[in-house]
This record gives sequence, structure tokens and C-alpha cells, in this order.
Amino acid sequence: MSYNIVEKLDKLFNPKSIALFGASNKIKIGTISLLTILAGDYKGEIYPIHPRDDNILGIKAYPKLKDVPKQVDLAIISVPAKNVPSVMEDCIDNGVGSAVIYSSNFSEVGEEGKRLEEEVIRIAKKGGIRFVGPNCMGIVNTSINLCALMNLTIPRKGDVSMVSQSGTLGTISMINASSHGVGFNKFVSSGNEADLKMEDYIEYLVQDEDTHVIVAFVEGTRNGKRFIDVAEKATESKPFIILKGGTTTAGSTAAHSHTGSMAGSDQIYDALFRQKGVIRANDEQDMVNLIKGFSKSILPIGKNVAIYTSGGGFGVLTSDACEKNGLNVAKLSDETINTLNKILPPFWSHGNPIDITASGGMSFDSRINVESMEILLSAEEVDSVIFMEFNFDGYMEKMLPEIPNEDIKNIMIVATEGGLLDVESETKKIIELKERYKKPMICVNISGTYYGGDKILEDGGIPVYLTTSDAAHVLSKLLYYNEFLNKKRRVIDEEKDMIDIKERITK
Repeated sequence: MSYNIVEKLDKLFNPKSIALFGASNKIKIGTISLLTILAGDYKGEIYPIHPRDDNILGIKAYPKLKDVPKQVDLAIISVPAKNVPSVMEDCIDNGVGSAVIYSSNFSEVGEEGKRLEEEVIRIAKKGGIRFVGPNCMGIVNTSINLCALMNLTIPRKGDVSMVSQSGTLGTISMINASSHGVGFNKFVSSGNEADLKMEDYIEYLVQDEDTHVIVAFVEGTRNGKRFIDVAEKATESKPFIILKGGTTTAGSTAAHSHTGSMAGSDQIYDALFRQKGVIRANDEQDMVNLIKGFSKSILPIGKNVAIYTSGGGFGVLTSDACEKNGLNVAKLSDETINTLNKILPPFWSHGNPIDITASGGMSFDSRINVESMEILLSAEEVDSVIFMEFNFDGYMEKMLPEIPNEDIKNIMIVATEGGLLDVESETKKIIELKERYKKPMICVNISGTYYGGDKILEDGGIPVYLTTSDAAHVLSKLLYYNEFLNKKRRVIDEEKDMIDIKERITK
């Protein structure tokens, strides 16, 4: 991508003013978009364009773009497809630099729509306008409180950025990840990609200082070589997570009818991802899990995992999951076992998984958990830790409604609310240990329900999952990416050594 395109994308994501075509005082897509922009607390100028209404949702409206008193940076277009060319002409005449086109009924529906889309492209090129879509859901830049979306989505602020060829899947995934403490910086629903392509957005995000993790939902690519180039650039500097759709005949057909993209061979994509260090998600939930893992956790330096649990069955399942995902259940040294013996009850498992049993867990002595974690994190044979949730708040929330004796129920409620389990204090100590020893820690909430204590863990850089399989899978992907980076560094170092040798020989 040229520098000029990067500059144009920067204007797209950082507009100081927006003109909105298609909003009215009736509930329409354009109106919902305006509501979303307002709800996100965008600080720039907003100019609704409407031929009759002079006021929309309390904001002064203008009959034509030429009536707007200031220069407009971004046009958001939500009008019938047949009217988009004339709106684009207005944008050119008034010096608008970029646009987002929500409108559908273009190339995704057939030849007639394709001809109309080509007309929009021709007009845009004539005036130098770069645009998103058509048939898209909009863009986000939380750095400037811009949520220009057509479905009232306001994500949490952070450093993850996403490109999605499905607006609905992308925005729903953003909200699901936001509910687990993941913050987003930029988002774009690329739609039909008539002008700006998925690869353009990815390359921009590679250079974007506010983006630390890049995520993409890909139905298909239009320029395979360019996609390979930007994927390589992305993984060299940032984790790049991809959920690939259209992996079957039925999915490929659906992808083509959705945005007009060609899905291509799944085997080819899989080989490409492995070669370039792309982190591949299995499905939409796995994508959210990986986003959370890469945005929260540090990377492991090795395969050896310590498993800490108060339930033997969970230890067995975690061991299975680790092996299936290419991780090692670490063999604890005699020194580590002897140190654990000093604090754990005599009936603990005396090996890895470190099973303190239900009896040990029900002692409610947080010192056991904290001290055990420190022993494991300090052990040379341990590269990371997967641990089961220490407290029973989630379990209690499920159990209390089933207690028929109201007096006992009230006692349990008072005890729990009074801090019987001292969850917050213990959780903060665990986070301090993770920071001190710089080793990944992954938590499994065995109650099966997220609760308040999990938020403290995740805000502190310890992702929480509901199954042992998810925890081991995410940890394996963190290791996979770190191994890719190390291999890349070794190759670069070897190439530098060869250059040095050649220079010495030729002198």
C-alpha cells in the first residue's frame, strides 16, 4: 500500500466532521447510525443531510451537502442503492475525502447490482474518494469515540482492532469480547470491498500504534498475493487472529452470495496461516477466546504447564487437553514437591496436576492457593500455569436458589456477602505473582458462569475460560505465536551472520 492510501485511511478513521445521508426522524438504518454515533459520544461535527427535515434527533439538518457550513471529512451513506451515485457526486463536488456506504443491493445480488457498484467506483475514483463498502455495517475508532455503525454497537475501549467481511458477526463478536473485558480500538465492516479491500485495512492496522492485536473474519480474498504479503507483515509485529469462513462447498456458496467474495481452498489457507504465523480460530466463540487470550496474557516461553486444582477430574481433563494441544504436563522437581509439601494438606496429589482435593479447597485458606501459585511460578520446570477457580461464588449463586430452608439460605447469603471467601484480596495477590514472575496464567472457572471476581483477574492480565479445553487451546496458540516469532528472529540473525561473513571474505 502506498503512503497516500495510508493517509486516506487515517482520515477515514479520524474524521473531524461527518455528513450523514439517510437519517430522519423515523426509525431507519441511517437514524440508528446517528443514534450510535451520538451514544458513542463522538466529539466532532455531525451534519445530517435531509431534503425536508431541518432538525433530526435534536441536531440541525441541511437539505444538501453544499449547505453545510464547514468542510466534511467523512460521508456516511444510507440511502437506496439507486441513489448512491448521485450522493457520491455531491461528495465529490464538496470535497469529501472518504465515505462509508451502508446501502446494499449491489454486486452481492447479481449483474444489475454489479453495474451500479461499478458506477459508484467510477465516480469515487474521479473525485479521489476512498470508501468502505457498499453493503457494510460501518467503522469504529474508540480513540476518538467514533462508533459509526448501523446496529447500536458500542464496544469497550482497548487495543484490539478487527476487520470483518461480515458486519453482524464482527459487531456481535466485539460485544461478546467486550463483555469479557476485551477492549477494541478500531473496527471496520468491509462489505463488498468495491474500493478499499480487507488487505488495505490490515496493512493500516499493522502501522497503527493504537492497535496491538489484529483480528479478521475472512470469507474470501480477491488478491491472494497481497493477502499473503499483509499477513506476513502483520504477524512480524502483532498477533494476527483469523476466523476463516467458507471452508466447505456450502459455506463458499454462502460467502459469494453474501459479499461476492471467492472463498478459495481451505487447505491452502490453512497452510498459508501456519507458514506466516497467523493464529487461526475454529469458530466465533474460539475467536473471542483467542482475542481475550492475546489481549490479556503474556506469551509462554515453553511447553511445560503446571495444573492446579481442587478437583481431580478437572486435573485429568486439563492434562488431556494440554497433551491434545501440544503442551507438556510439567514433571515437578523433587525440590518443588518438597516445598509444596510444607504448605499443602498431606492428601494432595504429590505430582502434576497439583490436586489439593475438594477437602483442601474447602478449607477456605487463601494462603494455600497463593503460596502454591508462587512455588509453581518460581519453579524452573514450569513455563505457565492453568488453575481452577479458587472461590465458590459462581457455585453459590447457582446453589442458593435451590435451598428450601430460608433461614439457612439467609445465613449463607450474609456469610458470602460479608466476605467469607475473601475473593478480591486473594485474586489481587495472584495477579501480583503473575506480574512478578512474568509467566502466563490461565484460569478455568469451574462453576461454569462468569462473575465479578473473573473481571478482576482479566483486568489483571489473567484470562478466564469456562472449560479446560478452551484454556489449553488458547495457551497452545500463545505458545505457537511465540515459537513463530523466535523462529523468525533466528532466521533474521542467520541472514545477518551470512551478510557479515560475506563482507569479511570480500574485504
